Amino acid sequence: MTADAGRRRTVASKALVMVVAAALTTTACGVGDGDGAPGVRAPDGPTELVLVAASLMEPGFDAVIEGFGDGEEGADLAVTPEYGASGDQSRKVAAGLPADAVAFAARPGMERVVRAGVVDPTWDEDATRGVPAGSVVVLVVREGDPPGIDGWDDLLRAGVDAVVPDPRTSGAGRWSLLAPYAAAGGADGDPAAGLGFVRALVAGHLAAVPATVRAASEEFLDGTGDVLLTVESEAKRLAAEGAPVHYAVPEGSMRVAYPFAVSARSGHPGAARTFMNYLYSTEGQRLWARSGFRPVDPGVAAEFAGEFPRPAGLHTIEDLGGWESVEEELFDGDDGAITTIFDEADE
Repeated sequence: MTADAGRRRTVASKALVMVVAAALTTTACGVGDGDGAPGVRAPDGPTELVLVAASLMEPGFDAVIEGFGDGEEGADLAVTPEYGASGDQSRKVAAGLPADAVAFAARPGMERVVRAGVVDPTWDEDATRGVPAGSVVVLVVREGDPPGIDGWDDLLRAGVDAVVPDPRTSGAGRWSLLAPYAAAGGADGDPAAGLGFVRALVAGHLAAVPATVRAASEEFLDGTGDVLLTVESEAKRLAAEGAPVHYAVPEGSMRVAYPFAVSARSGHPGAARTFMNYLYSTEGQRLWARSGFRPVDPGVAAEFAGEFPRPAGLHTIEDLGGWESVEEELFDGDDGAITTIFDEADE
C-alpha cells in the first residue's frame, strides 16, 4: 500500500494496543479525555498517543516507537502512528484531525498547524529548533549507473532524464528542487541562475513528476528515468529493502530538517512530551541513525559519521532566506517562481 493511502500501524509498549478504527477521524467514539483530546487510556491497557506524521519519516518513527515501547519510560504508553503525504497530513490536522504529536517533511507544514492553534508557537524554541532528525538531498541511480551521474550538472546532460517528487504537493519534492536551485546560484545571491537551472531541468530532463516521494521512488524502480532526486533517508530505505540502487550526495546539497511537535490539544501532554524526549535521547538518536536519518545529537552524529558523509558546500534553508521567504518567492500556489515553472510545463 502506498503512502497516499495513509498507512496505520500500531507499535505496543509492553502491552496489547487496542486500535480503534475511528480514533483518527472522530471524537464521538470515545477518543480523548474531553474537549476532543486524541489520547485515550483503555480500561486495562496503556495510554494511547496518536502521532500524525509524514510517510517520509515512517522508517525512523517505526524504529523509535519500538525502542520507546521496549524501555521503562514507555512501559505504560502506546504510540499509534498515522502516516501519509506530509502536506495532506498537515492540512488534516489543521482542519481538526486529532493528534497528540505531529511530524512533517518540512517546516511549512508545522507552521500551518501552528496558525490553526494545534501547536504552540514556541514549539521550536530549543537547541535543534524542534527537529529530532534530518537528511540531505541525494541523487539515486540504478546499480552500475550507466549514465555516470554524481553531480547537479550531470542532470542537464543530453539524454539524461530525472524523476522528482512534485514540489507543489510533496515536501521532499520541495527539498529536492531547492538543492540544485541553491547550488546553481540561489544560495549565493543569484536566484536567476538557480531558477535557470530548475527551468532547464523541468523543460528538458524530467521523465516523471509523481505527487509523493513514495510514488516517485516506485516509478523510478519501475524503470522510469535515469536518476531519482530525493532525500537520503528515502534512498537508504530503498537500499535497506534490497532495491538495486545506490546514491550520491552531490556537492552543494541541501540539509533537510524534519520538524516534530507535541499538540497543544493532546489529552496526555505529559506522556506526549515523554515520547518527544525519547526522540532526542542518545538511544533514540541512535535508532534514527540506524534507520537512515541523520541524528541531531553531536555525539551520536560523530558515532555514525562514516554512514553520513558531510557533502562539500552543504546549504541550509537559511541560506535562501528561511522558509517564509522561500514559500512566498518560490512555492506560492499562484505565482511562486518554481511553482510557475512546473505549471507552465503542464500546459
